[in-house]
Amino acid sequence: MGDKITSNSYSIKILVLTICFFLISTGFHSVNGTSQKSQSVMTLENTVLYVGGTGPGNYTTIQDAIDNATRGDTIFVYKGTYYEPFEIRKSITLVGEHKNKTIIQGNSLISIYYPAENVTIRNFTIQGRSYGAGVLINGAVRVHIDENYIVNHGTGVLLLFAFQINISKNSISGCENGMYLFHSFLNVIWKNNFYEHLLSAHFRGSFLNRWVGNYWDTWIGFGPKLIWGKILYKTQWFNFDFSASADVYDY
Repeated sequence: MGDKITSNSYSIKILVLTICFFLISTGFHSVNGTSQKSQSVMTLENTVLYVGGTGPGNYTTIQDAIDNATRGDTIFVYKGTYYEPFEIRKSITLVGEHKNKTIIQGNSLISIYYPAENVTIRNFTIQGRSYGAGVLINGAVRVHIDENYIVNHGTGVLLLFAFQINISKNSISGCENGMYLFHSFLNVIWKNNFYEHLLSAHFRGSFLNRWVGNYWDTWIGFGPKLIWGKILYKTQWFNFDFSASADVYDY
């Protein structure tokens, strides 16, 4: 009899533990479900601001839209010519309506400064007047400069103390320096067109940067493309683009 009672007690304990485990597991799933829903709501809260066009409440300048944006917002710029330099110090995405027809005109045009991170600039013509930088990234991290025309600047893209920057699928042309890296690390320069520069690209005090599959009008056509620079200010050094493209990309 005692053995039977003990056996029943043991079975009840196992049943109670099983039910508790099920409830706890269900509770965890509910928490995860709530977390995912909250994340979705947070994503929906990120807004799109508009520059140009004819919509009510659209901004007339890109800088005004940037100043009124919050972290994670997207700024959509309608086609037109915008005669303004602007600064970014927050995490935003800036997208042009049409790469050939959304034009930012002037000198020292786009400046991205610390503490900005996770910034994207895409689908613009960034057109200068032969001096200044088309895009300056100073102290920022995880910036994407993608699918733009960057034309006629002192330096097309200038990186100063910048980290984990991705420069990809841009056409950079007609500059004194196509690209210059100064004390910048862990950056990727991928599948861009570099042509009609006095100097396509160079660097100083910069390490662990990857040049991948770019088109260079100065490449001899076989072997790796050498990108010359300096380390420690005086010592000549070089990087390689081992997979340089023989053909200009049709961007």
